[in-house]
This record gives sequence, structure tokens and C-alpha cells, in this order.
Amino acid sequence: MTAVTTSVAANRPASIHVIGPAFPAFAQAAVHVRDGYIFHPDRSVELFSNGNASFFLVLGTPGQAAIDMAKASTEHAVQVRQAEYEADVKRAAQAMIEQEKKDALAKQVAEAVAASEKAIAKLRKDAEAELAKLK
Repeated sequence: MTAVTTSVAANRPASIHVIGPAFPAFAQAAVHVRDGYIFHPDRSVELFSNGNASFFLVLGTPGQAAIDMAKASTEHAVQVRQAEYEADVKRAAQAMIEQEKKDALAKQVAEAVAASEKAIAKLRKDAEAELAKLK
């Protein structure tokens, strides 16, 4: 993904107020964050019942606490993804084992049916031979 910058360094305002529907407002904030802004540390983000958001961004660098929290949330996301992957692998392995069991049972049934059909065919042949002797 290519980084997007929205302003020339010399013309950047010290603060920006973003207000509007939450999804595009936070997408806009992402662009501003890449351009050197952070959420105003002394002003709360406001979320309205109509789906709008309002917040201020200021030029700056995130503090160490924010950096540490971001690192922790990334590590957590990696752990969650690893756990999901391991669960997916376990489910796939279990499905393969179950399919192998089904295939083995189907083979046994097919062999038993074939043996039964062979035995029935022999009985018919023997019965026909006995009937032929009686004629």
C-alpha cells in the first residue's frame, strides 16, 4: 500500500477538526495520522447516536504508552491469528481422519456386499444345477 500524504510540511495546521459519518471520518484520520498527526490528547473523541464522529487531531508523536499499547495489540492480534490457524489445522486434520474412517467403512461394506452377492450367485448356480438334475 502506498502512503498518502495530504499536505505540504510548511502548510500543515497545528490542529484539524474532523466531523462526519464515523467510517469516513476515521478513514480520514488514518490519512492524517500517516501525515504526522495524533488524536488531541486533551479532547475526547465524540460519537453521536446518528453515526457521526467528531474529534481533533494535532501535530505530534504518540507517547510511549500509546506505542506500548499498539505493540501489545499487534502482538495480541498475531497470537489470535496463530490460535485461529492452529484451530483450522486441527479441524482440517480431524475432517481428514473422519473421511478416512468413512472411506474405510464404505470399503468394508462394499467388500461385504460383493462377498454376499458372490455367495448368492453361487447358491443360485448350485440351486439351478440341482433343479436341472431333477428334470
